[in-house]
Amino acid sequence: AGFEFEVCVSGVDESYGERENPEDIAEELARRKAQAVGETWEGEEALILGADTVVALEEGAGWGILGKPGDAAEAQRMLQAISGTRHAVVTGVCVVRSSDGALFQGSERTWVRMREILPEEIDAYVASEIGRASCRERV
Repeated sequence: AGFEFEVCVSGVDESYGERENPEDIAEELARRKAQAVGETWEGEEALILGADTVVALEEGAGWGILGKPGDAAEAQRMLQAISGTRHAVVTGVCVVRSSDGALFQGSERTWVRMREILPEEIDAYVASEIGRASCRERV
């Protein structure tokens, strides 16, 4: 589309409290990110896109939400939890206009059916460069 863009880390708190609806969580986190970065563009005209993705497992009448793992052990537990399941992957987006704070937000849910993951596959993934990147301390 011809847009020039810059990637900015928002540094916002990604906790979400007692909310259980994965769409609400993903949208709120995306909004926090977009608004935090938007504040750094005060006085300039820019569109800021914030996004966040959560994985949600159906648990009875509610949801179990999997955020970013804090360490390798937590990543292993999360991978074991989604192994062999049908779970939701929800991405929230928020666009903020820096000049006046106007925003649009929404989310999309995708159902993913995961095959059984062997324990050695989980270990290899967590030990890999990709797995280590997903297990870093939060910024």
